[in-house]
Amino acid sequence: MCGVLTGSFLNIILDYVFVFPMDMGMFGAALATVIGSVTTVLVLSTHFIKKQNRVKINKETISLKLVAPILKCGFSSLIMEVANGFVILKYIGNNGIVVYGIISNCVLVGLALFNGVAQAAQPIIATNFGAKESSRVKKVLKYAMITTTIIGISLFAVVFLFTGQVIQIFVKANAEILSVGISALRLYLSAFCIMNINILISGYFQSVGKENIAIYVSIVRGFLLNIILAFVLPSVLPATILWAIVPLSELITLIGIAFYAKNSSTIENTALNEEFISA
Repeated sequence: MCGVLTGSFLNIILDYVFVFPMDMGMFGAALATVIGSVTTVLVLSTHFIKKQNRVKINKETISLKLVAPILKCGFSSLIMEVANGFVILKYIGNNGIVVYGIISNCVLVGLALFNGVAQAAQPIIATNFGAKESSRVKKVLKYAMITTTIIGISLFAVVFLFTGQVIQIFVKANAEILSVGISALRLYLSAFCIMNINILISGYFQSVGKENIAIYVSIVRGFLLNIILAFVLPSVLPATILWAIVPLSELITLIGIAFYAKNSSTIENTALNEEFISA
């Protein structure tokens, strides 16, 4: 907590210092982010020099073979972000890029909260799954599902009710940006009500030893569906359909997960199946 808060507050302070008094523009904002992230890592690294540290870095376990799978998992997100930017520029123009930048910052807030719930539940589910405490696994998954659903709906409600104010936080919006941005934010960020569940379920699969399925879920929702829909839909529908691509991708992914959970007879998916049935 200290590491994350220190880096975050430093990022906020340096954002102001670099962008306004020092007039460094976008470079200053990027530099502030880098410094904040490095600071967080340094604070967290102090754990390894403390006597009560029970986690040791073992050079013998370092493997270059792990680099390729790590890059493979992240490469899909990189392609998605770059491709989305080009597609939006092509069909909606510069104002679309401005709006997409606002949306990206809002999504970062949502992802931080959704990942927080998923990552908090993950070690508890994994420990109890290993101990064959299925009732505890179901209980933790249920609480996590309720929590992430409340957060997702609350975030979307704020965006829906105060869309104009949210836009004004990031840019001095003119009438044209507002006309594009209000409908775009409401449509795109409706995904908050679905992506939170997909993120939680992906973490659940990792917790019960289903890493391959977790990777498939991440690739499908974060890469394949988005890219396919981004290039296909604008050619047959109005360009504004681009703002619905992420919610559609998340919804299709969720339907696929529900279908898998319903038709799987394995013990590790019992809790997941029951959660979907009750929902």
